[in-house]
Amino acid sequence: MAPVDGVPSTLAPIAESERRGPLEDDPNSSASNLATPPQSPAGPHQPKRSSLNDILRENSRHRLFVRPWKWTSRHLRLLDCRFLLEKGERKSEVMDTESSVQDGLTISQQQKRPGHLSSEEVATAIDHLSCDSHRLRLSAIGLLLSDHGFHQRPCSNLYFYFHQRIVTTLRIDGLFSFPSSRSDIPPLAYLDLKKLRSRGEMLVVPSASRRPNPPVARLRLKHQRRFRPANEIEDPYIVAVLVALAQKRQQYRFRNLAADLKVHVLVLPTDAQRFFFYTARFSAPFLNRFDQPSKYFPGDPLCISYCSIPFAPIADTIRGMEKAMSIVPDNGQREQPSEDNHEEF
Repeated sequence: MAPVDGVPSTLAPIAESERRGPLEDDPNSSASNLATPPQSPAGPHQPKRSSLNDILRENSRHRLFVRPWKWTSRHLRLLDCRFLLEKGERKSEVMDTESSVQDGLTISQQQKRPGHLSSEEVATAIDHLSCDSHRLRLSAIGLLLSDHGFHQRPCSNLYFYFHQRIVTTLRIDGLFSFPSSRSDIPPLAYLDLKKLRSRGEMLVVPSASRRPNPPVARLRLKHQRRFRPANEIEDPYIVAVLVALAQKRQQYRFRNLAADLKVHVLVLPTDAQRFFFYTARFSAPFLNRFDQPSKYFPGDPLCISYCSIPFAPIADTIRGMEKAMSIVPDNGQREQPSEDNHEEF
């Protein structure tokens, strides 16, 4: 097969169903283990040095073009992405005792904050986050975020684009936006890592036609461990979700196309002891690398800053949520469409 847009033929094949729309993870299909770049008419132009297609070609032995739940630290390094724990985070964990107690007394004394959930209602929702029911955890998240003016979108999938085409669907646990917004473009995604782990394990279950045996079980566990990040709070899948969220918002901008885009992800880790709140500011050149993967777009590294929101004491939870949600963009303020384009999402 001829090279595609500078990508070696070993990376280029793609099924007809993948050209038509998002790739679906099929645990019984070997083709689901490798997502490949969409094909485009072959041409004489080779990819520019350091473009995404050039990176794929230079690292063809590592099978980089896989679904994001199989991304590793190598993907982040080659994409020039890094996680950054906020500077004040370590200090905030050693909080002033007297101040914490005073805040706790203030909140417990008022049975209900004006227009908000009471501290008891917040505590009940937090308790539900540690239960085994994903539906109950999601309901608790919806309640907590509605307390800060968000509403949940009916769709909980994000499309990941490459070469201006959908190449796969990212499974997440919620998309949230402001009801006052003129458009429903979500600035915030929610991700439950316990649910994410279970999805990943389902994708490596042997075919139903095969009888389980110890060697197969060991291979399955080995395969699962390959895609478990050493540090789950810096899971590369979180970066993929942020990229897809920024791509979604970029598609429905009508002004300031060169301006940075800020998106967020709220993550519940598997131990359910705290939230982690992530913020990424995407430059236009960074996003253009995925739209035009054979071109090189110089730019700064992508830094994903994050902080933790503890679940105890409740006063700290309420304060942490208020601080985090206050920086989420949009808030009913959206760039206006041009006179020639009145499309709404």
